[in-house]
Amino acid sequence: MTDFGILSLKKYRVLYMQDSASPGTDSEQGMHTVLDSLISVIRNSNAGKDISSDSRIIIGISGSVAVGKSTFAEQLRSTFLSVYPVLNVNVVSTDNFLFPAHILKERNIMSEKGFPVSYDYKKIISFLNDYREGKTKITYPCYSHDLYDITDTPQILPECNILILEGINTLSDSYSIPTLPKVGNIRDFLDASIFLDASDDNLYDWFRSRFLNHLEDAKRNQDKSHYAEMIGMSHHELQKIIDHRWYDINYRNFRLYIQPSMIHADLVVRKGQYHDIFSVHLKTS
Repeated sequence: MTDFGILSLKKYRVLYMQDSASPGTDSEQGMHTVLDSLISVIRNSNAGKDISSDSRIIIGISGSVAVGKSTFAEQLRSTFLSVYPVLNVNVVSTDNFLFPAHILKERNIMSEKGFPVSYDYKKIISFLNDYREGKTKITYPCYSHDLYDITDTPQILPECNILILEGINTLSDSYSIPTLPKVGNIRDFLDASIFLDASDDNLYDWFRSRFLNHLEDAKRNQDKSHYAEMIGMSHHELQKIIDHRWYDINYRNFRLYIQPSMIHADLVVRKGQYHDIFSVHLKTS
């Protein structure tokens, strides 16, 4: 696992630990522990007020590339709805707010895609402000992992009481061009936050598996996939690309910007080899 010493700057209390007799189980108890803790944090940040049909709650989920943020966010959404069936809960990824590929290329930062410099923070903050202010039919960009780029068709946020915002940058400092006014941080808009933690070995294995899955998808839809150009490459060539993208880009980003942001999380959820919840830790100060 990540060196948990990084959390020594804040005090965290263990709320849940997976039964060592049954490792790898997808514990429903673990997810309900997460939900109960989030509800408590949200109430505390809203002067004790419970979640209701008038609420505009924002929950942030952060963690490394390939740690399973999107899947976890959907699982959390389902668990929320099991407790609050009358509420609307939606998930949005900060990937949608990456600058388009042509801008990344113009600025010569394609190799830093996913780093703070590659996000349109002005657009993210505007989106969060609109949601907080109760606006409806809020539009935002759409990112395609197959295209590896922003699409031409924007999305519309459905009406919701709880917005789950997942992405590698939800807890880190925003980036502003030095000559322009600094924009706010995403974490300043959050009512509660989670950091998903896992071992370096698991992160690499999950990243490699995801890459190969995208490649398989590309074989069935070559015209619309960034990965199509890699079809037919040898195992050795593919492995070089995987290692470059992981160690030179994603893992470097993790160590420089994502992992240090863990100290801002209200909850740290440590995941096991099978994406199961290994333990849940709550910030106490």
